[in-house]
Amino acid sequence: MISVAVYDTKSYDRQYLARNPESKNITWQFFDFHLNDKTAMTAKGTQAVCVFVNGDDSLA
Repeated sequence: MISVAVYDTKSYDRQYLARNPESKNITWQFFDFHLNDKTAMTAKGTQAVCVFVNGDDSLA
């Protein structure tokens, strides 16, 4: 089983990823915030990170 941290997700991102047939081998950790130097510690213990580009970095 692989653990994946997914950042800046929207509800449709979560639904799509969780319904994927390959998801039976994945433990998803969904976050609605951006991955940055202050939030990076939330990825601790995961084997992979997925970063979406939905956000506006000017607000960080």
